[in-house]
Amino acid sequence: MAGGEGFRPVNDATQPYTGGTVPFRIAKNYGSNIFYGDFVRRVNGGYIEVNDSVADHNLDDTLGVFLGCSYNDAQGRPTWSQYYPASQNVDGIIAFVAGTDPQTRYKVKWTNAAGTADSTGTIAKVGLNVDIAYRAGSTADGNSGSGLDAATAGIVGSANFRVVDVVNDPAAANEYQSSTTEYTHAIVIVQPGLHANSNPAGI
Repeated sequence: MAGGEGFRPVNDATQPYTGGTVPFRIAKNYGSNIFYGDFVRRVNGGYIEVNDSVADHNLDDTLGVFLGCSYNDAQGRPTWSQYYPASQNVDGIIAFVAGTDPQTRYKVKWTNAAGTADSTGTIAKVGLNVDIAYRAGSTADGNSGSGLDAATAGIVGSANFRVVDVVNDPAAANEYQSSTTEYTHAIVIVQPGLHANSNPAGI
């Protein structure tokens, strides 16, 4: 079964996501790919970097989801990319990030620790804490390969996300009428204390 597809903003607590993003800088020669749908975090110096592990999410500076970038390449040509290709030796790399509002909700696929799809996301998982299952994305289409690690649902403490709903993609008929339906996706928020714009300490 197909694995994760990254995180997609769907709404905040009061309104649908309208496609807005906020620009942030990526440092010259930053050495990791960042894929469309990957979470990023603030780092010292005013830049952002990819969250590519549970530990990265737990650093209290998660900022939002990467939705592409632009820069002038080494030949000076304006470039827009679905993902950031690692080690671009240029200045002025701008990332477009959604989710700087800590209440932004994201749709994400349930996966297992190996990164393959897992449909054990029943209604009982709503309200639980859960960690990311990070997987590198595809340089062919630029999309993230990450999902939620279904086996971690219910952990306490510094879990990366809070499940606020479960959904199917595509939606199933009458799916809300059954408490035993197994859902393919969750709707999550970043744990408030882990978001860069709601933690009390800053970077």
